[in-house]
Amino acid sequence: MAISDLESTLGRLTPPTFRRWAGMLRPGNRAAVAALGVGVAIAVLQIVRVSPQAVDAAVYYDAVPGALYSSDWGSPTAIHAAFLYSPAFADAFIPFRLLPMSWFQGLFQLAIVAALVVTIRGWAFVAMVAALPFLLFGVARSLTLVMGDVALGNLQILLGCVAVWGLRWPGLWSFALISKVTPGIGVLWFAARAEWRQLAIAIGVTAVIAGVSFLWKPGDWFAWIGFLWSSTPPQYDGVLPVALPVRLAVAATVIIWGARTDRAWVLPVAVGLSIPIPYLSMAAAMVCAIGARPLPRRRGLPNPATTGTSNIRHPSSE
Repeated sequence: MAISDLESTLGRLTPPTFRRWAGMLRPGNRAAVAALGVGVAIAVLQIVRVSPQAVDAAVYYDAVPGALYSSDWGSPTAIHAAFLYSPAFADAFIPFRLLPMSWFQGLFQLAIVAALVVTIRGWAFVAMVAALPFLLFGVARSLTLVMGDVALGNLQILLGCVAVWGLRWPGLWSFALISKVTPGIGVLWFAARAEWRQLAIAIGVTAVIAGVSFLWKPGDWFAWIGFLWSSTPPQYDGVLPVALPVRLAVAATVIIWGARTDRAWVLPVAVGLSIPIPYLSMAAAMVCAIGARPLPRRRGLPNPATTGTSNIRHPSSE
């Protein structure tokens, strides 16, 4: 039986909810389902300890409030062990530490894949398949950026997703601001478009989360500030040789331009560019530009029809 015949049969026999699930069999959605399947497989392999540990996810799991910044960031033995984010970010994982570490790591990897699929749908599977030449033959390593981020359990993809969905739910920007901090530059979008309510929500949610965390463990916040002030970042291989202030200036310019011309796709690009340590994996955040949604027109802003193409639309699911 053809897929179209199966869809038609299910549509006649099942209520609307199941008809929507039957729609997942459409060709445009099968790649998204396949990507989720890959995510489940990655999670299971992590849980049973067949795959290498998701080392960055392990850092989040081990970040115990009250002793967050004891590692020397610049020590060769601590490069992969130092917790660099705000105390609020560590506090958010407290309930998840009830799980065994391997379960946390696997579920965190699955959450990254799921967020990517929700954001760019079938393109997520394309990004994963792109890693095969390196995984199989050791060539085209640059194409492994998305899979590398998933394998480590890092935040680049999630930050790119925030840049897409944060336009609809501004409170999501708190994730960027309490984790890697500088990608929170994306809230300039709201200021450039005079969307003061959305800006207030983004800053307000962040302030509430940080405030509660500070009241609970103020010593962690003072330790974090001192840690960032006194630590010297180690020299990493494979990073973009452009200083953070320069990248932030470029990101701010791009965000303001995109906001004034309705180009939502610039936000994931700017967020990736503003990640503090410029690993090439920051491109994993930029991939989320594929999922940029069309925007409502704002009074007084230039008409994108006269300035070029507006947004990269969502991959078709027809």
